[in-house]
Amino acid sequence: MDEESGIDNGKPNLAKRKFDLFRPVSVKTDGRRIQSANWCVRFQHKGKRTCRSLGTADYRLATQRAKQLVGSVRQQGWASALELPSSHGSLSIPAFLENYRQSAISRGLRPLSIAHAQSEFRRLAREIGARRLVDFTPEAIQSWIRESSLKPVTLQSVLKNAASVFSLSSLQSMGMPELLNPFAKLAKPKIDHEPFAAPPRAWIQELMQEGLKCLPPEPQLALALALGCGLRWGEIISLNWEDVQTDSLRIAAGKAKGRRARIVPIGKRVQEVLKTTRGQGPVIAGDSTEVHEALCTWLRGNGIKDSKPVHYLRKCFGSLAVADHGIFIASKLLGHASINLTVSTYAGQVDKLPAVKF
Repeated sequence: MDEESGIDNGKPNLAKRKFDLFRPVSVKTDGRRIQSANWCVRFQHKGKRTCRSLGTADYRLATQRAKQLVGSVRQQGWASALELPSSHGSLSIPAFLENYRQSAISRGLRPLSIAHAQSEFRRLAREIGARRLVDFTPEAIQSWIRESSLKPVTLQSVLKNAASVFSLSSLQSMGMPELLNPFAKLAKPKIDHEPFAAPPRAWIQELMQEGLKCLPPEPQLALALALGCGLRWGEIISLNWEDVQTDSLRIAAGKAKGRRARIVPIGKRVQEVLKTTRGQGPVIAGDSTEVHEALCTWLRGNGIKDSKPVHYLRKCFGSLAVADHGIFIASKLLGHASINLTVSTYAGQVDKLPAVKF
């Protein structure tokens, strides 16, 4: 090990240069390893160790830039390495987002997730007046949060999607691991979730029975999956018949919100509906927009005044799941990211707690 650098890279002939060049590698959930094209430098000075991107795939140019960076740090201290490299700071927002898109595709992210992140990042850049990456500062974002008239839940969604561009895996795959995340320490507004006012069980059962009698086949299927299984609309239209088992549904990670796979048991009534209409390919084979409009129109005609009638069915399912099986199991059935979301949404739905038996 080189005493001054503190790095043992297994290459004694490189010890004199006192830094180590490497290309970052990200590992996907399926075990595939994806290596960045750009070189990075790793070095140590006065007990502090860091990594910096060199912004090039050329080994000779990377070595030259690494020597300049390490020499600057050793002469002027760490302050000279904390500034955003000019090659990165001068990047325009469209060029930066194009780099993100290419790296996200190589990492196997879903096209819809990539599009959401790009859209929200562009929106935020437009709101704060950022034209280049150097203009995207925490102070500018925090000022926009204070002056924004958006609802807290919408604001949280915009910030979450835009911040995914600055995730560690994204920066590493783009060859910019040294960039600081401007979203990391923002003071975000808190969201107060209003508890769901669940209708009586008899009303929910009557709604299901009436829908299975009156609705056409595909809206009927959507009703059964939303009210009888608690599926989101996106999960309903992406569900295939191969994921439908005799007594359960398999929601794949790639088709679920938050990429959380789950198995949803189904009751006898839903089993009968799925059995009589079973086919090949997607469960909802027709135009999803027309099916959604038909179901929403019928639900509003039957007294549902919620702005999202189909999601209201999922909440009805959740209220029954909490009453029958408790918060923990209901959270698993609904595929919530955190049990706290289940608690805040269905607070007050639990019946009187039974005494523990000894």
